[in-house]
Amino acid sequence: MSTKDRIKEKYSDTQRKILYHLKSG
Repeated sequence: MSTKDRIKEKYSDTQRKILYHLKSG
């Protein structure tokens, strides 16, 4: 796994958490 993929995965996971928090608001 390349560093770029790892950053992308971490970013998408963070984005998912943010979206989840906004939905449950």
